[in-house]
Amino acid sequence: GYNWPLVKEKLGMATKDTDVKVTEQHDGSLKVNVPGSISFASGSSTISSELAPTLDKIAHTLNEHPDSRVTVVGHTDSVGGTDTNQALSLMRANAVGDYLAQRGVKRDRIMIEGRGELEPIADNGTEFGRAENRRVEMLIQPLQSS
Repeated sequence: GYNWPLVKEKLGMATKDTDVKVTEQHDGSLKVNVPGSISFASGSSTISSELAPTLDKIAHTLNEHPDSRVTVVGHTDSVGGTDTNQALSLMRANAVGDYLAQRGVKRDRIMIEGRGELEPIADNGTEFGRAENRRVEMLIQPLQSS
């Protein structure tokens, strides 16, 4: 069978001592939350050099467990227009997806979504809150066996 606890443990080790959080979701999938404080500058879809080593480790774990898929979801703060933020969130998700693919994760295992400013997790009225909302989440799920 699929050793999901091992995947969770490896992702936890990959993100140890970073601001990246790995949490198990109610459906059993794993959510990897990459906050804006270490991922993207405001208005940018360029992955920060601070995030690259963590993404390398996440890619390594995904490559060790090819029986999983990852949905990369980009988010923005509320600065700028809704359409601009939607496009930016998609560009952020694509940047992370491209990064994982360049590290060997097969493209057909990577889904991309942009949610713009629609799902804030913090107050957009503060700089700290906006940085928290500029994030990428990776939802990692086992592939359904046929």
